[in-house]
Amino acid sequence: MKNKKAFTLVEALVVVAIIGIMVTVTVPAISRFVAMYKFRTNMNQIVIDIRSARQAAITNGRPVKITFIPMTEYPEVAGMRTAYALYMLNSTDEAAMDDQFNWLEIAPNQTPCGGRAERPRFMPSPIEVDPAESTLFDVESVNTDGIIDLVFRGNGAVFEGPYPRGNNSGERLVFNDTIVAGKEDELSPGFTMKTVSKTAFDRYVIYLSLFGKVSVHPYHS
Repeated sequence: MKNKKAFTLVEALVVVAIIGIMVTVTVPAISRFVAMYKFRTNMNQIVIDIRSARQAAITNGRPVKITFIPMTEYPEVAGMRTAYALYMLNSTDEAAMDDQFNWLEIAPNQTPCGGRAERPRFMPSPIEVDPAESTLFDVESVNTDGIIDLVFRGNGAVFEGPYPRGNNSGERLVFNDTIVAGKEDELSPGFTMKTVSKTAFDRYVIYLSLFGKVSVHPYHS
């Protein structure tokens, strides 16, 4: 009778232990990779939308803005932290920007939300735009539709003020030409995207030049 080879109990336990160690090491790494990919994808999308807004302003010769909207405005949408939409002014006169009713929503390739006319783009949790780390201010005389407004003029430049901010205080944006290491979140104008996921970078600072150039700086808080 031929001898049959088989694993001993000790050998089987060693194999199981090795598999367990590999799973313990690789699963968190895969999870971080997925979270980073998701974060980066949303960052790329918002940069694309910012550039599209600027191009729309140049093409039409009218101001175009991106408004970030609190999710409290959309209680029917679950699993999202931030929404934003694009609007174009119905006039070439920048003085008309003070009235929110002069802005018309433009959202190519998007569908209305929950049967409503609005067509915002949503950022999935745990990704959000942090208004506390933003240096952009609301351009409307009545702040009713969002946290931050980024406005491009008809020539593609960023609208730098004076911003009414509801009380006609005339506060202006300040443009910094120098990037200071360790102080990227202080650049202006700009805003911060952040996530609570464990990733190599948990912040993206998106900032602009006076002429509308978009730059992105990743960092870890």
